Amino acid sequence: MNPAEILFEEPLIETAYIARKNRFLMEVALGETGERVDVHLADSARLTELLIPGKTIYVSCHNAPHRKTNYTARLIENQDGSGLVSIFSTMPNQLAEQIIHHKLIPELASYTHKAREVRIGPSRFDHVLKMNLKQAILEVKGITWVEDGTAFFPGAVTARGKRHVEELQELNCSEDTETFILFVVQRADASNVQMAEVVDPLFSKALKNAKKSGVHVLACTMNVSTEGVSFKQTIPVITD
Repeated sequence: MNPAEILFEEPLIETAYIARKNRFLMEVALGETGERVDVHLADSARLTELLIPGKTIYVSCHNAPHRKTNYTARLIENQDGSGLVSIFSTMPNQLAEQIIHHKLIPELASYTHKAREVRIGPSRFDHVLKMNLKQAILEVKGITWVEDGTAFFPGAVTARGKRHVEELQELNCSEDTETFILFVVQRADASNVQMAEVVDPLFSKALKNAKKSGVHVLACTMNVSTEGVSFKQTIPVITD
C-alpha cells in the first residue's frame, strides 16, 4: 500500500463530457441513463486539452440541499485515453500533506507538518513546517496540463501565483526560514515540469528569479485511479 494515498469515500460515477457552462460548472451525460446534469468543476484552469466532448469524466454524488448541483467532477481521461487526470483542486494540497508526513521527498524529509493555510504578511500559504527552531513555508501548485511527457504551469495567467513566488523569495532571506514550491502533477505521465512562458511570462520570470535566489522548487506526479490518488515519484522542474 502506498503510504501517501487518498481514497475516494464513495464509488465514482462515470459520465461523458458535453460542455463547460462557466468557470466552475459543466454539463455531462450520466453513463447509465444519458441524462444531462450539471457538475461542479473545482478547477479554474482552462483545461482545453482535456475538456473534449465525449471524454469520460468521473464524478462524485452529494445529496446536499444547499448545493446548486449534486455532482462534483473528480477525474477525466487524458488526451489519448491511456490514463486519468485529477481535476479536483484541493487534491494536490491533501496529497502534499501526506507526502510531508511520510517523508517521501528528500528536501522536505527533515521537517514535520505544523499548520495549513497560514497567513504570513499579506498572503496565505498552504503549509508551514517545522524543524527545531527553523520553519519552512510550502506553497503547492497543481498541474493538469501535460504534453509529450512535459507538465506545464500555469494554464492561465496567475497574478496571485506570481505574488506568492515573490513573497516566498523575500521570506527565504530569513536565517530561520526556508521556502518551498511544490508542483503536484495530477496525473502519472509527466517526466518533468516546465513553465508555460507563452501563457504567463511574468510568472515564469518570477519563478526563475526565486529559484536562483534559493527558493526550493520541487515537483512530483501522482497515480490516479477511480479508487483514489497516491504519490508516484519526484520529477525535475526545468526553468532554464
